[in-house]
Amino acid sequence: MYGLVPPPIAGILLIVAAGEGFKQTLVDTGIGQVVADFVASGILAPLVRDLSTGETSLLVLAIGAGFWLVKEYFSLTVGQNIKTWSLMETIISVSGLVFLLLLRLVI
Repeated sequence: MYGLVPPPIAGILLIVAAGEGFKQTLVDTGIGQVVADFVASGILAPLVRDLSTGETSLLVLAIGAGFWLVKEYFSLTVGQNIKTWSLMETIISVSGLVFLLLLRLVI
């Protein structure tokens, strides 16, 4: 029998706790703002401009947490998850580009 926390959830909790520590490091060193200035793009750019450094760090962590939650939920290795996300992001990007090019013909 396991302790109080089942192993898959324990991994997620450990990652979230480490992410919080990393976020605070980004906030304290000011690197969070540098990252926000250079990395923010696409749909999130207008949102990130209005967020504080801490909120921007939380946004980045939320996006990254999705990666780890999917990995743990589907019991994938990091390599398998990267391949899955790479394929998924490629499909989303190409589909979005094709859709927007078609939409451009109409508008």
